Amino acid sequence: MRKITILAVILLMIAGAAQTQAQIQYPWGAAEVQSVTATNDSVQFTVSNQVSYVYSTIDSNTVVKATVGSEIRNGAILYVELAASGVPNRTVTFSGLLAPSTTFTAAKTRILTFVYRSGYKLVSTAQIN
Repeated sequence: MRKITILAVILLMIAGAAQTQAQIQYPWGAAEVQSVTATNDSVQFTVSNQVSYVYSTIDSNTVVKATVGSEIRNGAILYVELAASGVPNRTVTFSGLLAPSTTFTAAKTRILTFVYRSGYKLVSTAQIN
């Protein structure tokens, strides 16, 4: 009987120690992919996943407006792919994203990468064609 009691105590101690370990909760799920239609010179979307990819074609100077869901945590990554159709070049400004106004070359596509830390901040940009 004493051996069973000792074994039970050991198992309880192990279970208690396991509960205090940090749980890795990133990413919450598969990457979120959104294709957004630009409307009235604006591309608007809501980010609700730790890894998100947003694509849109822009045909004029545009404001990219992001709303951040309450479930987003520091370290979240957001990719924004914008394809500038036709000519002339397009100027893109941002709302809800910390990034400078950017000129997009006519008929080219650019991918911007943002990382969340108390707000999404631009960390890189690349023209892909």
